[in-house]
Amino acid sequence: MKKIFVFASMMLVLFTISSCKVDDNPVVPEDDPAGNETVSYSVDGVNYEAGVAAVFNAEVGQELSLTLGVYDAEDAYAVDFGDGNLVAQKVGVNNAGPVKEDGNTGSATVFTGTVAGKGIVTVYGKNDIWYLIASGNAMPASFDQEKLKNVVQMTFSGVNVESVELPAALEKLTSFAFNNSPVKSVDVSKVAQLKSLSVIYAPTYTGEMNLEAIDLQNNTELTDLSIQAQATGVNAKLKEIDLSKNTKLTNIYLPNNSLEKVTLPADFTTKDANDPSVTAKVTIFLQNNQLAAVDGDLDKLPAKSQINISGNKFTLATLPAKPANVSASKYTYAPQPAYEVAEAFTGADVLDLSSQLTATGVAAEPKTTTFSFLAGETELKENEDYKVVEPGKFQFLKSQTEKVHAVMATDAFPKFSSKNAYITTEFTVTVSAEGRTWDFTSWSTETVANLKADAAASIFTGWSDVEKDPAKTDKNGNPNPQEPTETSKDNCFWLQAETAEANGKAIKEFEGLVWNKTYILNRSLAIAVNYPKALSDYDGGAYLWLGGGSKKVPCFTIPGVKAGQTITMVVESHKLSDARGVELYTGVDSEGLVDTATKIGDSFKPTTKDTHTWTIENDADVIVYNTSGCHIYSIVVK
Repeated sequence: MKKIFVFASMMLVLFTISSCKVDDNPVVPEDDPAGNETVSYSVDGVNYEAGVAAVFNAEVGQELSLTLGVYDAEDAYAVDFGDGNLVAQKVGVNNAGPVKEDGNTGSATVFTGTVAGKGIVTVYGKNDIWYLIASGNAMPASFDQEKLKNVVQMTFSGVNVESVELPAALEKLTSFAFNNSPVKSVDVSKVAQLKSLSVIYAPTYTGEMNLEAIDLQNNTELTDLSIQAQATGVNAKLKEIDLSKNTKLTNIYLPNNSLEKVTLPADFTTKDANDPSVTAKVTIFLQNNQLAAVDGDLDKLPAKSQINISGNKFTLATLPAKPANVSASKYTYAPQPAYEVAEAFTGADVLDLSSQLTATGVAAEPKTTTFSFLAGETELKENEDYKVVEPGKFQFLKSQTEKVHAVMATDAFPKFSSKNAYITTEFTVTVSAEGRTWDFTSWSTETVANLKADAAASIFTGWSDVEKDPAKTDKNGNPNPQEPTETSKDNCFWLQAETAEANGKAIKEFEGLVWNKTYILNRSLAIAVNYPKALSDYDGGAYLWLGGGSKKVPCFTIPGVKAGQTITMVVESHKLSDARGVELYTGVDSEGLVDTATKIGDSFKPTTKDTHTWTIENDADVIVYNTSGCHIYSIVVK
């Protein structure tokens, strides 16, 4: 008889037997001088003598269950849970139970006991283990034990370890599960023949879910993959997974993780079991993650496949179009989290949802999104509560006492409806009936700090206290200065950027003004916080400086000015010997040209600081141009 392991602590222990039928004559294990061990036990009146099949290290005091199946023919296994007593039962072939009197087999045999002693659990039997489920904090002393290394299906649940690595010795293992564990690393790379892998956190599991990544590039035989948390509202930590080489996958279950990136198989190659002439359908569950995209060609999914990407970070603009071989009913994309917008809007602000204006989705061609707004449960009225500035862009005309959100509906994605509607985050709407005021004579501490931070970060982009573009040369071909002057340093800041933000934050003194991107990219706009002298001695050292000057490049827009309101500006020329100022227009074309626009009142071109008021006859977005370099100290709309 082949004898495998020695445990000196067990050699003198008298074993008792628990089985289907109790044997009152337990046999003491042989004390083999060669250092091997066998035990004798009986089940249903049949005597067995067997060596060690597997040894487990387990947590003392816990309830442990081992479900076992064997190769070739039925066997009788005995388990010592560490107290010197044997639990003996018949075990069936593969993952089935023993054959019953009626000729049928039931489920595989389960051995249950409380771990005692030093936490060493020993399984005895003749045949190799084909099937193993261990429920409890227990792991094999090693995976390459002689009668364990041929295991085909193996599952562990509740093991408190940081890592598990399967050796190449498990040459027949095709199914592996490691569930309800705080494990951080699961390495199955050496078991290339693996077909099924699961790491599942059951609804009852309350421990840590620490698996953040897993490498499956070498597991090209995988057909079934499941890594997921199953409790409602709970997400595991898996952030990224690359399945590009796992082309045999037919079931990809990765819901309720924290996935930010998923790379799908480059192709799908498994043939249908019932019809080898076609590729097997594929099921992909990626719901409730953090995905904003899916890497991979979804049109390669075989016929009758299904995919669920709901509950991620997709928008109407980023949701994939329906895969070619997936029916609309099998493509699940709703709901998605609310589209994030600003928390508050004034009458001057523009809510820009134009990125969500068109989508294709399940339709044959792009569809246009319709937008509506709800304050609480009350739908807002167009041209009374809000207006369309241009398709997908909106301004609010009235304050709302309840928070507002937009609802976006499209035939491209019809499942966004009812409780699964695609909406924005909520925001407040405050429109001042008294008008609006912009005071540029006293810049806030926060704004000044952000201007200085921008200037310190770069002299080429953003706000800089270097006046001339340092990337260019002067009219004589000499490089422009790379450093600020003594008077401009930290006192005046010129903008060269696509937005008028400072240090990544909105300038609150600009709230409600819409800046022309072409203008602010030309280093024409400046903020003076303490710059009372340049070409002249000015009335004050703090102002908004509009440089350049052209009827082809508008400086900024004052949106949503109502008929009958007035606009009052305090302006002075940058060069007191030259009359310079501003002109106001409506109806400027898309190029910013004023040839066909309507001029509002007269041009205002003072030399020294002066005040002028325009009356607006019709509701309008008022566009402001400068005739040449000038300063604006304040703007009042009322």
